[in-house]
Amino acid sequence: MLDITLIENIYIFLTNLETDGFIASEINLKVIKKTRTGTYYKKYKTLADLYAQNKAILDNIKPNRYCGVGDYCFIENIKFENTVATYLSEFMYYNLTSRTPKIRDKTNFVYNKNNFYDFDKSKYIEYLKDSLLGNLDSNINLANTRLSSYVDACYVTPVYVDDIPRVSDSIENDF
Repeated sequence: MLDITLIENIYIFLTNLETDGFIASEINLKVIKKTRTGTYYKKYKTLADLYAQNKAILDNIKPNRYCGVGDYCFIENIKFENTVATYLSEFMYYNLTSRTPKIRDKTNFVYNKNNFYDFDKSKYIEYLKDSLLGNLDSNINLANTRLSSYVDACYVTPVYVDDIPRVSDSIENDF
């Protein structure tokens, strides 16, 4: 089972990008076991597949829904189709958890407007890269919060114990 805080954050993030015109597909999540004893990958063809396979987690509206800690997931590889542009444009991002992702693009536009479209394309590539790395940072912070808690938030209010973390290293050490 994936941790609700992280999968929910990824799902909302990708849903917001789709609202902006960037359709996600070929979503590959790098998952670190909650015991931090290894990693595995989960692949989804579309955002709808990600939702369908995690429906029980994402649709849980119980007040204690954040009580259960699951495996920590992060976007590793993803493909976007840009529906905002007037030309065909797809962007693929690989190895995001390295923080220096490899980026490939597939575009098809009118040859005599190359300079404009190249500039336009580079803006989209940079926007998506910054957004993806921001989501990675957000999920790292969520995972580290889970790891550094003395007690389960379902049993004790956060101000009950000191702010001194139980685990002093970051989930990034497991990438």
